[in-house]
Amino acid sequence: MSEETKTFKIVNYQISMDVVKYIRKLQNKYLFSYLCIISKTGDDILLPTNDKTKFENYGISAKDYKMLRVLNGNICLSKVEIAKFESTFSKSLGIDYIFSAYFVLYIRAKELFDTSLRFFVLLEKESMCVMAANSKGIRYGAIFDMHEEEVPLPVAPPVIVDPSANKGLDKELSTSSLDLEDLGELEDLDTDLDDLDSIDFDFKDDGKVDEASNAISLDIIQDLGHISSVTLKLQEAIEDFYHNKLYDGEFLSEVVVFASYNMPVQSLMHIKQGLLLDIRSELIDINKEMIKLAELELGEK
Repeated sequence: MSEETKTFKIVNYQISMDVVKYIRKLQNKYLFSYLCIISKTGDDILLPTNDKTKFENYGISAKDYKMLRVLNGNICLSKVEIAKFESTFSKSLGIDYIFSAYFVLYIRAKELFDTSLRFFVLLEKESMCVMAANSKGIRYGAIFDMHEEEVPLPVAPPVIVDPSANKGLDKELSTSSLDLEDLGELEDLDTDLDDLDSIDFDFKDDGKVDEASNAISLDIIQDLGHISSVTLKLQEAIEDFYHNKLYDGEFLSEVVVFASYNMPVQSLMHIKQGLLLDIRSELIDINKEMIKLAELELGEK
């Protein structure tokens, strides 16, 4: 019926009291309200097995995690992280649902499951969740923090000018002479200069063009740094999937990116060249995906 959106600045991953007060305001305004959040920390684990005897191979103790079974695997949320979330929102009416980024990605990705093994990516500016899966099951998962320092772009080397080169040029010009017969061609120069009188060279440079150009250039540089970082982390994940003996690393046919922002074609091409895999992108609204999941949970109750 209606939608309300408000954005808060988060410093050092700490939720401010302003956020809690705003949530409490909504909870008081709407009698039947539910608070849902998404967990995307490095402590979230995607296990590609249901065999509890193999959990230790992945460094997992079942008693330390809340587990959700999906296909042949388990999405594991750390009980310590859950307690932190609950403490953060204790001054509101508490949390109703905590969804792992793996679960948000899985629900969207399973619509594309077939026999081909794909690398699915849930991409935001600040985080990235990846999953290798097909209709036979889940093979691999990882979460990356994109707040880390992005890949620095190469800096152009300084240009060194040899002063002696200028001296040689000056000497060459001073010793050169003009053919006097060519001077006759300069007589038409006055006529050509008269034609310039009609051109208005009296304009003011207010600096707005340069400022706009600089802003665009900065955005492009930041996007390049972000995409380069995304590419490197995807390379690391695929390398781990192929060579880590814990995973059954079959050939990946494609990378599917569910991005929370519009990705330029150039960005996709950059990732494709870095991974040497086919790639496609779909836009995703993560907030709406969480609402769908909450509605499913409420419906089951």
